[in-house]
Amino acid sequence: MELSQILTTMKGESITNNWDVVCAMSAARLTELFEEKYNSANHGGLVYHIEQTVSILDGLASVEIDLTIRPPLISFIQNDPQRIRMAMRIIEGSVKLIDAAGNIHSEQEFPPQDDIEKEPYIDAIIPLQGVRGDVSDGEEGEDVIINFDDEGGTWVLQVEMDPSLKDYVQLGIKQYFREHVEGRDYSLGTLIYQDNPDLVDLTPISFRFATAAEELSDGTYSIGSLLLFINVQGGRDVEGRPLSLNKIVDPVANGFSTALIISSRVLMCVGLYPSLRKLGPVEQVKPIKDDDQEDISGLWKLRCTGGSKKLGKPGTDWETGVDLRGLKFPDDVEVSMTGLTLEVDQVTGIDNTHPQSTQTFPYRKDVAGNQVTFTVDLHFESEGKYNSSILESGDQPGDQGVVFDDKSINAEVTYSNDTANWAQGPAGKRICEAVNIQFKKIYEDLILFDMKGISTFAVSNLLFPEDRVIEFGKKDDGTEDQGVYIPGDMLIVGRVKSLN
Repeated sequence: MELSQILTTMKGESITNNWDVVCAMSAARLTELFEEKYNSANHGGLVYHIEQTVSILDGLASVEIDLTIRPPLISFIQNDPQRIRMAMRIIEGSVKLIDAAGNIHSEQEFPPQDDIEKEPYIDAIIPLQGVRGDVSDGEEGEDVIINFDDEGGTWVLQVEMDPSLKDYVQLGIKQYFREHVEGRDYSLGTLIYQDNPDLVDLTPISFRFATAAEELSDGTYSIGSLLLFINVQGGRDVEGRPLSLNKIVDPVANGFSTALIISSRVLMCVGLYPSLRKLGPVEQVKPIKDDDQEDISGLWKLRCTGGSKKLGKPGTDWETGVDLRGLKFPDDVEVSMTGLTLEVDQVTGIDNTHPQSTQTFPYRKDVAGNQVTFTVDLHFESEGKYNSSILESGDQPGDQGVVFDDKSINAEVTYSNDTANWAQGPAGKRICEAVNIQFKKIYEDLILFDMKGISTFAVSNLLFPEDRVIEFGKKDDGTEDQGVYIPGDMLIVGRVKSLN
């Protein structure tokens, strides 16, 4: 699907089906990376030990299994998009058939091999819906673990041996993984964060897997991308969510190999909320359907419900640039934050809207030797915009994210109730205009506040937490792309690189 088609489909609504974040990566590229990682880490790194006894012949004999295995090499099954293959090579071990008296009737040894290709292996076919990922605190960072549920899985021992004994060994291996939860846990590595005070972290908690597959005319399937459906801190863990996107099967556009979708709710309520909250209390405005229920495909907003900011006194806290000719300002200019709203522009940015706010502002002037207090009604309103862009890629986790540094505003500061000399005569008008110009500059700086960016490092590096394989803002051929779009949810596109 072309990027333009994806953006059109996403426009004006949320497509994540209540998932916080969805990360999609080309299945073909992932298969290459899994193998590359497996080989570069001495064929999987950590080893695992299986000890299991299978009782047979009504307890008259048993099969004892003692195997040391490598972690799985994961790959996709092109014509079976709902399952994945996990090949676990046997480093060494033995299988014994023992009678009730302890006598060994049959034994097969698996000696260490000088070539990994000669090692026998366990071939496991696992339903993808039973594979889960968890992220937890580790000693150095966040440890990423995947766990698989063997329900519905098949286990085949790829080695020449007595067929009857082989059946029992396969049964024992399956029993082992069913009975030992820790045996189904595999570490993918550790996410080591580099704190960036200018970015809000999206911290993953858990994730699930699905594939985006297209059924071909001959009844076979073509797997496009692996999709990770991610829960993050501050998000929602809703039961019963489908492991699919709404309206789009595969969000990875032609010419790219990865896409990251940050849901409308997480974008607003986790990503942007901390910045707006500094100005006053904030309401997280959820989308509502006609029946007053939440619309999970609607877009969220943020709106200030109170608070105000003082801008100081003209001629005291800031210069007006003109002679105030005896005017005194006893009070600060104070702007109400109520109604200040952030929402997506459904293109690439965030709209910042401040409805008209009015302050009755006193000032004093000597009139015939007496201090006379007059008032003027100051009116403030504005429309601003934050354009999003990819943070310049670097070598550290803190360098990966989306920022909102490009911002603009159209603000107005006007006044009324200007009888009683506020703008009487040429001098008064010059003072009024000069003060208004300064009001506007200070007001614009207040309303168009600096907004933190959003870190994409953790949610886009779950499968390779110790390697940076995702590069946003680049096509597969290396050409530049804008990289980030906000048609409803935030969509970030890029490529999956090699490990080296």
